Amino acid sequence: SSFWFEPSAASVVVLFDRSGSMRLSNKIEIAQNATSQLLGWLDAGVDQVSLLGFDRDVSRLAPFVAVPGRVMEDLAHVEAFGTTALLDAMPVAAREITERRTRRAVVVLTDGLDTASRWTPTEVSRFAAGIDVPVYVLIAAPAVDRDRVVAQSAMLTDLARRTGGEAFILTTPAD
Repeated sequence: SSFWFEPSAASVVVLFDRSGSMRLSNKIEIAQNATSQLLGWLDAGVDQVSLLGFDRDVSRLAPFVAVPGRVMEDLAHVEAFGTTALLDAMPVAAREITERRTRRAVVVLTDGLDTASRWTPTEVSRFAAGIDVPVYVLIAAPAVDRDRVVAQSAMLTDLARRTGGEAFILTTPAD
């Protein structure tokens, strides 16, 4: 094993929930704001980001680019509709990043509701851990939904931790 400390490029797949439930209680705006914050931390011209949107299906909204601002332009046009296959979307995002030779991560922005997945949380965490891609889940939970989301977030928190990632609940832009 080798360990070193030096700056290196990162590749991030942003997996954005565009299902119908994201229209409620300002969730899509919370998730878009969190994405903007995340992209602001990336080193433009060095780090690369790709944007995938999901509802029942997953589609590429922006290919890997080294200019994070372009991703925000694409994200501004996302329309929320349809059912949510959150767990089914995660392996697609992980596959998207497997060939990258940089530090890698998948960042999921969602309200945490899954209404249509065929994959189980255990299957997803095994898959992501098997290809060594940490998954970070950012759950948009307006104040009115926070208690419900906290109660339901255990599965996503466990999934993220099994991959070496973490889950966070976002209620305000400061979160």
